[in-house]
Amino acid sequence: LIDTIRAQNPKSLIVVFGHGWKQIVSGQFPNYKQPNLVMDAHIYNGFNGVSPATGQNCSEPGGAAWTPEKSGFAANVKFAHDHGQAVIINEWGGCYDEPGYHNIIINFAKSQGIALAYFQAGNVTNTVAGAMDLNDNGRLVQAGYASILEGITG
Repeated sequence: LIDTIRAQNPKSLIVVFGHGWKQIVSGQFPNYKQPNLVMDAHIYNGFNGVSPATGQNCSEPGGAAWTPEKSGFAANVKFAHDHGQAVIINEWGGCYDEPGYHNIIINFAKSQGIALAYFQAGNVTNTVAGAMDLNDNGRLVQAGYASILEGITG
């Protein structure tokens, strides 16, 4: 698929879902050789219940005890960076962005230069009388993105 995209646009930036990263890092599968790749990860905290942010019953995959080190994600990021590949956590958060999990994601992304894209706008806002306001998830995300940008100028 990457070769097909490159036939149309040789310099395109391509986001590649991180399926098989563990096998690539271990040497079972060969690493990608193409340039301009961004390795994609989806990380959720496994929340299951009524979201304090939205008041809705919800569940998401993952585990509450997730850390970059225990999950192997830190090793995957190091491997990607060592091979000239960027990394994005292209889905994180979810129906309830538990603050401890949120801090782990933000701090790791900040320390490793990883891009972040919060999953699903409906999880960060509540609509009241036709107007959207940030809920607790939204305020956490807003503060997290602001902390990443602190000290960056230009």
